[in-house]
Amino acid sequence: MTSSDVLNEIVWKGIGFVYISVFLLLSIIYFPLFIWKKFNRNPIKSKKPKTILVIKFGHIGDTILTLPVLKALKESFSNSTIVFIVGSWAKEVMVNSPFVDKFIVSDDPFYNRRLITEPNILKKLQMIRLQEIIKLLITIRHLHYDVVFDLNGTFNSLIYTYLSGAKHLIGYDPQGIGYLLDDKVQPTEDKQDVDRCLDVIRIFGVETDIKGPFIFSSDKDKIYAKTYFQQNNIHEDDLIVGIHPGAPFIPRRWPRERFAKIADTLVEKYDAKIIYFGGEDEVDLVTSILHLMERPAFNLVGKTTIRESIALIERCTFFICNDSSLMHIAALLNIPVIALFGPGQYPLFAPYTEFSVVIREDVGCNPCNESSAVWRKICKRGRAYCMEAITIQKVLQIINQQIIKINENPFNEKQYNKYG
Repeated sequence: MTSSDVLNEIVWKGIGFVYISVFLLLSIIYFPLFIWKKFNRNPIKSKKPKTILVIKFGHIGDTILTLPVLKALKESFSNSTIVFIVGSWAKEVMVNSPFVDKFIVSDDPFYNRRLITEPNILKKLQMIRLQEIIKLLITIRHLHYDVVFDLNGTFNSLIYTYLSGAKHLIGYDPQGIGYLLDDKVQPTEDKQDVDRCLDVIRIFGVETDIKGPFIFSSDKDKIYAKTYFQQNNIHEDDLIVGIHPGAPFIPRRWPRERFAKIADTLVEKYDAKIIYFGGEDEVDLVTSILHLMERPAFNLVGKTTIRESIALIERCTFFICNDSSLMHIAALLNIPVIALFGPGQYPLFAPYTEFSVVIREDVGCNPCNESSAVWRKICKRGRAYCMEAITIQKVLQIINQQIIKINENPFNEKQYNKYG
């Protein structure tokens, strides 16, 4: 651990102390109100709320996993106004959602991945805006909700929920602090995050038997994707494989040379069209993979917006990736996903689609609950053994099985056995 890492960790813990202190101060100030309101609350009896607030702070992947919940709410309460709090980093993914009537954009410091990964301490401190907390509290309080669903179940989300002044408060009670809620559920460890969130809204009588897709592209982005395919001679009957070899934290990444081997094999055996996706911080990673490959592939890493990526992924036959936000996007588009899981929380953050396959090897220490700044750079064991344990042969076996399933689908006109 370098001196820079140590200092970074100290600063991050200091930020946490200040952040929690603010909420504790608010709790003390409002404690008499808590007591009075607790014994004088009159939750609404009507199951037809006019205004609904959904709270789920998180990164892009966490945020889009609320889309099935938002869809269920909109289908059950089509005449209600549904409001959702979203970080600026995830707004672009959510902006076209037909399930939300109004967004509140607020950058909670503890879910700002740019802040978490920023190596410069001064810049990190500049990105912390405690006024965001106060501003969000005022905004929430001002809008007078009938129902608030807290899908985080953390101390700070509960404070936001309670101070909203809503008539009915529903959420998790994972830390024994849910006594402020009118209805609460205990989260279970063996469920996917979407299913846990659906448990929360079921309490209010919401029908949750819903199907995807949950993400939709704009006409502009669809035209972009169509044009790109036409210009690069990619046809609808091709085997189009999207690959995202990156991940927000390095220990979650499968070795790059294995991605190169998988891609080459798909081109050789199925004449597949390989498209690499990723952000600007993953350009070097994919460039190195392309140098390792012997066959051609398309590189869109750092060249598209998230909305354009969604429109392109929507046209893929299937998607191969690590545990990342693009994994969740592909799954919520109903695209078959082959996800490589190592230290990530499984099954909590597995892709939410019946068409997905998770490849994971238990090495005794995964999933890893380590969350320090150092862990994001390197596994605490020195190497990510859980990712290295996933073999090329295993991934190819799963890919071949997926292609057979696609070929056996009576509604699928594509056939990818011309080399098989």
